[in-house]
Amino acid sequence: MLENRWNKIVLCILIGFSIVCAGERKLSVGASFSAVGQKYYIFEQDTSSLSSEPAATFEGAYKMERGIHDLLGEISGEMGTKSFWTLIGGRWNFSIGQFSTEISEKIEARAPYSKNSDVVGYAKHKFYLKLLQKINKNSISAKIWVENKNFSNTGEFYYDYDLLRSEIKYKFYVKKWNCYAAWRYSFRSVPDSTDANYDRRQIEISGNYLGPAGQIFSAALAYDSRYFPSADHRGSYFALSLWGDGSVPLGTFFADISIDAERRDYTTEDDVYYDYLYLSTEGKIERDISKLRIGAGPIVSIQSAKPQFEGASFTETGITMSANYLNYEKLWLMCDISSGKRFYSNLPDTGSFFSDYVFVDLSVMLSLWLGKRWRAELSAFYSPQWHRRNTDDIRTSYISISAVYQVF
Repeated sequence: MLENRWNKIVLCILIGFSIVCAGERKLSVGASFSAVGQKYYIFEQDTSSLSSEPAATFEGAYKMERGIHDLLGEISGEMGTKSFWTLIGGRWNFSIGQFSTEISEKIEARAPYSKNSDVVGYAKHKFYLKLLQKINKNSISAKIWVENKNFSNTGEFYYDYDLLRSEIKYKFYVKKWNCYAAWRYSFRSVPDSTDANYDRRQIEISGNYLGPAGQIFSAALAYDSRYFPSADHRGSYFALSLWGDGSVPLGTFFADISIDAERRDYTTEDDVYYDYLYLSTEGKIERDISKLRIGAGPIVSIQSAKPQFEGASFTETGITMSANYLNYEKLWLMCDISSGKRFYSNLPDTGSFFSDYVFVDLSVMLSLWLGKRWRAELSAFYSPQWHRRNTDDIRTSYISISAVYQVF
């Protein structure tokens, strides 16, 4: 209780200090509409679900620099037809020689207007602290995140929790590679269900390289373990993962390749939590045409598990295409589309809940400036699946549209 009260006091001081001092101000208002839809079959009956909410929006920020201090206060909100959402935050940075600190605080809340609404209300608080010490070209940093969330209605999918995350990271150089060694620890506490508590430990070694001819390479090797203290330790696991990606210029083209591999073993296996080996790779040839970059290439994913776990083993092949256009304060567009087919292994001849399917994943993000102060934004996702058994077909969609006016 005292810690929460102290955090709120710090937040108010940060925001208040930013307001009374001269600095950079930003304020924007607008309107938005978002909708999430899904169409599927239950016992041979076509079922559709849709959740949508128009809203008026506002967003403001105040930034101030005073010597070694950098202060930021921000507030944003949405007044929808079903609920009200707001976020208030403050951030304080300061540096002394080779030492720097960042402290931030955020309070977020959503409140439905009616108790019978399908919107679940909540209040969330996040505190963040970062300490960084440079040692010649190298550096060492320590971070801590404290988060708690309380829902207006708790149940199977909504439960109050307290979450602590921490990280110690060392940055160093090996020839022309920027390298990082990180250790992370997380702990979650759920008052209504101790079975949902967990401890998580992670170790990661990563690096990135920028070559003289524009080559870019990144790679990481990570260990991850999560422990649930329930009687059967359901959900507890340890995992090893490896990922890497690279981009090499070839004249007016770029050759990109990425790989992602993971081995995960659970303490207790069942139909939801089972040991598996996963491998995914993607290749793409891209080309820049003025401010537009287009690309296309193959994708392959393979997952292998024990035969008794139905639907856990599959092979997925397809093609991915992308188009990105960046013309700041005029038009920004990011469009990705992937299409392919998933083939399951070890399925029974009858009575299976799984069937092979063809999929399309389409995502679009767009920002269009309509003059100096007006901006229109679009975010959309559409993912249909056509299964070998028609009753397994499913379509998922999301769209968000907003118009924003920059007051100052």
